[in-house]
Amino acid sequence: MTLTPRESLITLNLIPGLGSVRIQSLLSHFGTAELALAAPLSMLAQVPRIGNKLARAIASWRDCTNVQAELACAEDHNVRVITILDAEYPDILRRMGDPPIVLYVRGEWKQTDGERSVSIVGSRAATPYGMTHARRFGRELADAGCTIISGLARGIDTAAHWGALDAGGRTIAVLGYGLAGIYPEENAELCEQICRGHGALVSEFPMTLRPARTTF
Repeated sequence: MTLTPRESLITLNLIPGLGSVRIQSLLSHFGTAELALAAPLSMLAQVPRIGNKLARAIASWRDCTNVQAELACAEDHNVRVITILDAEYPDILRRMGDPPIVLYVRGEWKQTDGERSVSIVGSRAATPYGMTHARRFGRELADAGCTIISGLARGIDTAAHWGALDAGGRTIAVLGYGLAGIYPEENAELCEQICRGHGALVSEFPMTLRPARTTF
């Protein structure tokens, strides 16, 4: 199977245990994702941060990944898959020391979202006082032209997103799981509202990855 440069990056991102830092290490060592996927086990094991276990996973990528199925799943869920090679990749993330290699986006991300943005995050077990003020902060900041960024979790995150929507503003939900599902389920309507012209759901994780402690 011959993969394009984009497909090769997506394939690396599908390999369990890699993540953006290790993928960057592979790209620094081999130059391209295509060469990393074609490298023999002995060379992969010598790359910093990789080791024998991950080297075996990379060498057997044909057995543990299916990039075409991943892209089809993304299309089925109205999700765009954006790699760091693409022009629409957010400039503000590209300037990071360890930017996500692949982004999954449902809704609309604008480059201007990174220019005036405020992150509001907090406890899932928030008090009524905390929820009220998180929603107020989200509303007033969005009304002032800021994009509200949070994580769609129960509690403060949810209140902050709703606050931005109260103002008719923009909000970005950065998720710790794949966009084939929504967690918590009660935020399904919130997600729909965000994606109706008010922002986007964004994840760096493969489509069907389930939420876990380590992904948050």
